[in-house]
Amino acid sequence: MRKLALSSALCLLGVLAPAAHAVSWSAPAMVTPSPEGSRFSVAVNPRGEQAFVWEVTRQVSPPPHYRQLTTVRARVRSARGRFGPIQRLRRSTQGIWPDVAIARDGTAIAVWNRVFRGHLRIFAAVRRPGRRFGRPVQIGRTDKAQGGQPQVEFDRRGNAIVLWRWSDRLQWAFRARGHGFIAAHSIFVEKPSRRAATEEKFLTFDRRGTAYVAIASPGLRRRLPDGKFETLVPRGIYLAERRPRGRFGRPRRVSPAGEPGSQPRVAVAADGTVLVIWRAAPTPGTEELWGPIKAAAFAGGRVGTAQTLSVPAQHRGTEPLLQFTPAGEAVAVWHQFNEIASPSQQVWQEIVASFRPAGVDFGAPVVLSTAGIDAQRPALAVTDGGEAVMLWEQQVGGANAVVSVTRSMGTAFSPLQLVAPTAVSVVASAGRQIAVLLVTVSGAQVVSGTS
Repeated sequence: MRKLALSSALCLLGVLAPAAHAVSWSAPAMVTPSPEGSRFSVAVNPRGEQAFVWEVTRQVSPPPHYRQLTTVRARVRSARGRFGPIQRLRRSTQGIWPDVAIARDGTAIAVWNRVFRGHLRIFAAVRRPGRRFGRPVQIGRTDKAQGGQPQVEFDRRGNAIVLWRWSDRLQWAFRARGHGFIAAHSIFVEKPSRRAATEEKFLTFDRRGTAYVAIASPGLRRRLPDGKFETLVPRGIYLAERRPRGRFGRPRRVSPAGEPGSQPRVAVAADGTVLVIWRAAPTPGTEELWGPIKAAAFAGGRVGTAQTLSVPAQHRGTEPLLQFTPAGEAVAVWHQFNEIASPSQQVWQEIVASFRPAGVDFGAPVVLSTAGIDAQRPALAVTDGGEAVMLWEQQVGGANAVVSVTRSMGTAFSPLQLVAPTAVSVVASAGRQIAVLLVTVSGAQVVSGTS
């Protein structure tokens, strides 16, 4: 039997429970009017301060050479909504894949990958509260351009970790609050001699400052004469843990043995419950391949039995997202194809969610998007007020728009909200604050949400 479409699901749930309050969204505010920006990253802290970084690529040589120059730009916005100046970060020429995080006290860190003296290096710049980003420092190296993809995150005390890929391992650099970065260390899925490669990764902290990294590994490989790699033993999804003032331990397998996995996410509840979600399909980094969406709990060094969240008829899922509410309920959201058996073989894309109350399994998935209308680019934000805000892009009145629904534990979904008449790019949340970055041909804008 087909799952309920959004309108039917809301009607049914509305009979059983009161509807959640919708989030209050601001009007869009311009971050940069330049159409040359790309690969934006946004961060927000519980006070409502926002930080943005992005690439700007400009053509500096005419045909036939077409030489381009790429730099990293940054901007901050106060809790009152006032923007600072756009800053071109020093030592960011030919910088790519920038990321940014902002701590509770307003300290922000921007990171990126760039070619420096003929080699790929990871750089970081720190912005102290009320100031501009300072002089960047080199914190590590990589052998991957597009694949390095540094990620930076703060814990609740203001300590930070930067994580990136290098060769067949992950590298991480730690920065204690108010200090500089320490030398980078490595995380290997297997012993270095066995060359179990790493692909996608995801970093998060719990309330006590313990860091968790979910890792997708294609498996043990060997190099062929043409320089390519052949997978000898498939691997899957792993989880590594680092307690404060320590190092990451040996990653432990999360996905079933012999089953491929990609697009991992990890979340930690206030009581210490750890959940990992992933797509049970190979070839990390692509959206062309789809597969079942699975999740597993991790506790005491042991992994629980993996649960398949997507239903058998709709195993073509991708882009899984996961967060916990303050009450310990897990919220999973993903993007999937819905194939309808009909003479026309109608197919549409939809956004789906599943919920896991503390101590039990995930419930049956619920379709959030409108039936028969293509939906894509899901995003998820959970606030300290207990609201789970699910956003995506779909057609509204014949044009692309960002829409959202809100749900609190024990309540039905709020009515569908129009967030902005454009396309969504990046979403960040902290405390009761949500920042939705919107990128169009006329520049980038941010919409702020308050629960």
